[in-house]
Amino acid sequence: YLDVMKTVNEDERLNEYISASETTALKLKEISDDMFRYFLVFSGNDIEAEITSYEAKTLLDQLLSEHVLLLREKGYEVNIQQGAAVTDEIAVMTDAPKLMRVIDNLFSNIFKYADIERRITVSTAMARGRLNVIIKNYVSESASHAESTGVGLKTCHKICESIGARFNTEILGSRGAKVFSARLELPIDKKEGEKK
Repeated sequence: YLDVMKTVNEDERLNEYISASETTALKLKEISDDMFRYFLVFSGNDIEAEITSYEAKTLLDQLLSEHVLLLREKGYEVNIQQGAAVTDEIAVMTDAPKLMRVIDNLFSNIFKYADIERRITVSTAMARGRLNVIIKNYVSESASHAESTGVGLKTCHKICESIGARFNTEILGSRGAKVFSARLELPIDKKEGEKK
């Protein structure tokens, strides 16, 4: 609603109030997201998951395309590398809403920590009998000094455990050229593959 108000309103003073409201709303969203992550990671409870078969290419297109579009709109260069083996002939077993939460967390980190001057790579491929999604970005100099609780990535690990996926991250390189890499490995639906 605030976005709509900004487009239809021409009163400069009112626009200042709208911008202030938008900043506050985004801060509240971030706080509620952090509360969810802390609860998820430290509650000790298992996450219930509804595992279903999804066509791999369609699912990834839906989960990644909006984030990639937003990055490009903000001025980031994003290189998409889709493996030839990743087609709708391949099906993955996952809980799509929970997988979406993982993808949301990863792209949220990109917005916070990635160097806007350097290319971001999003690649998908089949490897070791699993569908792999790999996201790489250079870490900005300012982000190298920023403190992080790491709860977002711990949340990703916990969600991935619950949906039968593997998840790992690493940072390689030295100051000024650190590359953050996240790898998500989804199990293949072998029954669906046999039908096709």
